[in-house]
Amino acid sequence: MPYDLIIIKEEKENYLDLSRWIMPFEELDHIGESAFRVSAGTLEELFQQAANAMYFTMQVKVFGSAKHQNLSLRGPDSESLLVMFLNELLILAESENLASYASTIRFDDHWLQADLALSPITHKVENIKAVTFSQMNITRNESGFETIIVFDL
Repeated sequence: MPYDLIIIKEEKENYLDLSRWIMPFEELDHIGESAFRVSAGTLEELFQQAANAMYFTMQVKVFGSAKHQNLSLRGPDSESLLVMFLNELLILAESENLASYASTIRFDDHWLQADLALSPITHKVENIKAVTFSQMNITRNESGFETIIVFDL
């Protein structure tokens, strides 16, 4: 079933519920894991939408001002860069309790640079063990790009 979710600003200033992010996705049945078909107009948007799917799975909420951090990655292909990007965001969520609710992403076939805007996580329900390569294949279609993302829970 496809969803369109929206950012909700709660009563407190700078409070974002990332489990309700704007994101076109289709949740897929997957035993013991969480899987989504993610689509976007550009590859940059696909990477950000995949991050949003991860935060949706974790049911993340953040509060507070953002700090910026640069991220540079090298990989053999777009799929590897996507998994590496999501795993870096997962590490930040798990070890530093930070979520990237917005980022600027630039890349080519073998490198990625992102300016991450990170805010403190105030609420998280689900833990993700890892982002997997299972079923991942970034494809181009008439409306842009799409892939399947599987999170090991």
